[in-house]
Order: sequence, then structure tokens, then C-alpha cells
Amino acid sequence: MTNCNIVLILEENAAAFGVRTAIVDEEGRSLSFFDLNERVKQQSAALLAEGLKREQIVLLAIAPGIDFFVALLAILRVGARVLLIEPGSVRRVLSCLEAVRPDFVLTVPWLVPLFACRYRTLTLSHRKSAQAPAAAFVERNGGALITFTSGTTGSVKAIERSHGFLVQQAEVIDKSLALSASHTTLTTLPVFTLAHLFYGVTTILVGKKSCRKALKLVARHQPKKILCAPAFLTGLLEARAGQDLSCLKEVLVGGAPIFPSLVEAVLTGLPQATVTSVYGASEAEPICHFSVSSKNSSGYRRLLAGAARGQGLYLGKCEDSSVNMLILAEGDLERLLTQATVTADDLARLSASEGHLLVAGEHVNQGYFHEQRSSNKLKVLQNDGSTRVYHATGDMVKICGDELFLTGRAGYESSCKKGRYPLMVEAFAKTHDCIGQAAYVELDGPSFLAVLAVTLKGREANLEPELEAYCKKEFIKLVVMKKLPLDARHGSKVLYEKLKKELRAFGYSRPRGTWAVTTEEPSCLSKASI
Repeated sequence: MTNCNIVLILEENAAAFGVRTAIVDEEGRSLSFFDLNERVKQQSAALLAEGLKREQIVLLAIAPGIDFFVALLAILRVGARVLLIEPGSVRRVLSCLEAVRPDFVLTVPWLVPLFACRYRTLTLSHRKSAQAPAAAFVERNGGALITFTSGTTGSVKAIERSHGFLVQQAEVIDKSLALSASHTTLTTLPVFTLAHLFYGVTTILVGKKSCRKALKLVARHQPKKILCAPAFLTGLLEARAGQDLSCLKEVLVGGAPIFPSLVEAVLTGLPQATVTSVYGASEAEPICHFSVSSKNSSGYRRLLAGAARGQGLYLGKCEDSSVNMLILAEGDLERLLTQATVTADDLARLSASEGHLLVAGEHVNQGYFHEQRSSNKLKVLQNDGSTRVYHATGDMVKICGDELFLTGRAGYESSCKKGRYPLMVEAFAKTHDCIGQAAYVELDGPSFLAVLAVTLKGREANLEPELEAYCKKEFIKLVVMKKLPLDARHGSKVLYEKLKKELRAFGYSRPRGTWAVTTEEPSCLSKASI
């Protein structure tokens, strides 16, 4: 049988690329492919000496950078599994640790006291072993990486990725997004860094808030491509202060909703660059994408038109044959999940043009850790007797021809107006120049109050009459806030439940039988604007 341990790819690259730089961290430190491989081998020997065994779980509590990848790859070399928990609230971290209990914690010295009372805790070793052991034998479906979805609800769901899956995902990303075409790439996304290592691409890895450091590294290393989340890209454009960024020819952005205003800002600030909006889910990355090189590009026109019409966010054309997409009405999905047997004929009959998005295919993750939330999986009996597993992404979408639009998250359909989802309102709001961030929620009580919470761009910005008229027509309360609560992972996704609590704290509620609409001037729109 073939050893599918992914660190074997690193060994091959160490021999093939040698002194080529593998990783540059945000402080400018670098490591070649050869040196990275040597450090991984030494660290794996140290982990074995500490008693780490195959298939055990190690919580990796080190900030992304060179040490992070040395540790991650060393754990995988041993044949153990890496557990990653994105920084966030203490409650969420504890929930993750309850869902998946690690056998070890590998962290930096100053964090040892935080974990040592409950877990066996290790730190990176700098000792050199006389001979590092060979990479552990791992089958293709052997567990490698356990992560948690970062959705807007804050609920815990662990996804385990195998060694074979990570290789397959890297191949699909390269095929779809030309990952290996650029010699040097800057990114804030560690998963893409792992894929870059497979293809010998030099990765400049920076933190999601390290925009100024990123600009210095761009000037020094001249990367042609950048992959990041929307919030980082926005911060980079704001912090550039006239710096020449003409080296950047490709901008790939994903991990959160991509609004027309961001694409327009990139096209204006980086006119030489092509912007690619990448849509994916924790179960499959990527699902679809579209590229824009100017405001006359069809992708940009579709994005802007879809938002202005209240359709939601344009995601691109469904051209990737490696992903099978299925759209089901929420009621049909709930019923099918309870059925003992679901056939392909059932799906053909119930497939809808708008509803809950499910995915299956080559690079779609096949399961959750210990089958957590197995109700999200739909096993479908095919006509040839095989079984295809579809995963519910939690996203609500519309499909028009072969084009996909994102409308919101499952469970967030409006109680005030059927078929309305948050992104449909938010995308429309953000087509207006005055709006920075936007989030649509509904506050329950004797009845429901629909609220569009927004931030304004600058102190001199004023709400546009068209937006006020839209909210009045749709019976939506328009509230101006200083900032909206966002996820800790990318700083791009609105935390809707937290926003609801903040609005209630400001005194927003809806009396029975009355409508609340905005008629005030911007200076006194809400208590939140004070």
C-alpha cells in the first residue's frame, strides 16, 4: 500500500527546490524548502520522544507563521492529527474543546500555564536528533486536520480533513485558481499556504490585521498574487498611503461575502490587477468563482446588478465539474434528512431554483468529526447502486440559468416577508456610496421588528434618500451604528446574534401591531449613533 502522508510531498519539494524560499513570515523571517523539511524532521523526533502516537490529537496553539507550519507538519509526520481552533470568545474555545478533546497541546512557552492544568502541554523543541524517523505510514483517508466552521451563528461543528483530501483540495484549487502559476504569493490564509507548499510556491504569510507589515513585504518581495479575506484587503488599500503596488497582478478574495463596493475599490486602487471572487464552504473550497479586470467586465456588472435588484450576491457560473451542487427548499431538505432512503429520482423531482445549497464531489469533505451533526449529510442512492453524499452548506442561494447568487444563511429567512434573507438587503444597502458595513436582523417579541444596521463612511457621509425610501417601503428600521460585531476569524462576517443583543440593549423593540420606519435625519437616527 502507498504511504499517503502529505509530508512526503514536502520531502520531494525539499529535494527539488532546495534553497528556494518556502515561507516568509510577517516579521520578514524566511525558511527554505530544505530547511523547513529539516526542522520538521527534528520536531517530529522530539514529539515522538514526548510520547505522541499515531492518530492522537494535538491542539496547535501557535500563531500562523514559520513555527506554526513546522509544528503542523511535524505532527502530521508522526501520523497524529492537528486540531485548530480560531481565536474567538472563551465560550467558543471551550465549546470546541468539549467537542474534540486533544491528547496534547503544542504551544508557545507563555501559553503553557493556560493549558497545563487540563492537558499534557508541549513546546517547540530546538534540539537536534541524531536521526529523525521516517514519516509514519498513513492511508489516504487517514485523519490529518480538524477545524471548526466559523459560521455566523457561532455554533460548533468540527470537520476532519484526511491526508488524501488535503492533496485533492490543493489539486482542485490549483486547477481552478492557477495556484502554482505565481512564484511568490502573499496570503493571510494558512490553508492556502499548505497548498502552496505542495507546489513549490513561496508564501508570504501575514496576520489578518498586519496590513502595514504586509505592505513592507510587498515592497521587498514583489509578489504577483495575493489571497486574503475582504477585511484584510480593505485594510491594505486604506493603509497603502500611495505605495506602488503595481507588482500585484492577481487579487483572490474569499472567506466572507464579497460586495460590489470592495471589487470597485480594488479596481480603482489596483487598476493593473484582476480580481477573483472565490466562494466556498467549510465542506468544499472552492465551489465557484468569477474574475473581474475592469468595471466593464461581465462579472462586475452581474455582481452590481444582482445587488441592486435585491437578488443577493453574485457568486459566478457553476462550471466546476468536480463539485455537484443541489438546491432544495428547506422543508424538502428537512424531510429528506429523516428518510431512510433517498434516491436520485427524489432529488430530480425536488430540485429547486432557490433554497438550501448542498454539495458533493471529489473535494467535498466526506464527514464531520465523529459524525457530529450527521443530520447535515444527505446520502443519495444513485441509479447504478452507488451512494453519493451531499453536505448541507448552511447557505441559501438562487440559481439563474447557470449563475449562482448567495442570499443568506439557513434559518435566517425573514418572518416579516417570505423569501427575504439578510444578504439580499445588505447587498442592496452596500450599493450606496455612503454605507460602510450593513447587517439585516429581525428582533422578536410580541411581533417582529426588521432592522437594517449600517455604518457610514466618514463623519461627513449622509444617508441617501433612495436607501431611506427602500427601508420605508419594506417596513425596515434603519439604524446607524459606529461599528458592527464581526467574527474573530476574518473580521468580515457579521455576528447576527450579538448584533441583536446590542440593538436590544439600545432599546430597540417593536410594540404590538405597529410598524417602525425611519423618518429622522441621520444625526438622530438612533441611540447607537451617539
